[in-house]
Amino acid sequence: MTRYYGKNLIKATLKNEINYLPEYAIDLVEENLGLNRTQLKCYKKIQSQHQHWL
Repeated sequence: MTRYYGKNLIKATLKNEINYLPEYAIDLVEENLGLNRTQLKCYKKIQSQHQHWL
């Protein structure tokens, strides 16, 4: 996939377009692409969702 699309396009897509990734996928993105989880749109969305306190 990286050979076809290139790392720059994949990074831009993860930062701006992907709304959901499971936690293990976010860990893989951090390890393989060198992005911080706070840069990802899906992580920002997780942080902004309010959870029930019970």
